[in-house]
Amino acid sequence: MLLKGYIKSIYNEIKVLSLLNQLTALLSHSSEANFVKKYFDSSRGKVDGHRDVRLIKSYSVYRKDHEKRFVECGYDRLNRQLLWHGTKCANLDGILRDGFVLSFKDNLLFGNGVYFSDRVTNSCNYSDQTNYGFLLLCEVSTGVIFKTEYPKQYMEAPDRYDSVQGIGKYIPEPNTSILYDDIEVPLGNTIVNKHKKTSLSELDFNEYVVFNP
Repeated sequence: MLLKGYIKSIYNEIKVLSLLNQLTALLSHSSEANFVKKYFDSSRGKVDGHRDVRLIKSYSVYRKDHEKRFVECGYDRLNRQLLWHGTKCANLDGILRDGFVLSFKDNLLFGNGVYFSDRVTNSCNYSDQTNYGFLLLCEVSTGVIFKTEYPKQYMEAPDRYDSVQGIGKYIPEPNTSILYDDIEVPLGNTIVNKHKKTSLSELDFNEYVVFNP
């Protein structure tokens, strides 16, 4: 997804399309493009300190080798969600070519995992802070989720859980998720989380962390 403003259009699009022959631009009037835009628009949240964005163009990526690995690991049998991932342009080709790798940094709230969000506003913070950026909309095998408001350096999900969710101050409207090809999609608009128990959390939005990409 290319966000906000015009991209040095032809050069950047050719650069993206040349990464993989499995990458194609979605027709703006196609059902898939319309669904992506609907999710994008509903998951924008006008929150102080976070930029507003608009969707410029969508691409579809399919890697047979990635799908094979996904199935072989049994991820297709777990609960799955369609979630956003923001990344710098410099990282995009590596992700599309090789998939996600764990990030080993000291300042991650929930340890060294791959981070996703159900709010596009949140994921945009991790893309390039210029007039345009890239987002990935990913099928994520979250499985059984351990939910918490308290940051902790996890090396893996706790026993009997498959992933970790940091609970944010702003969340999708409850009971608005739909199934899209058997994948959960939180399509609700962004609202204040009235059930958040503590103000100690640093999270404005939900973060989902997986440790075995």
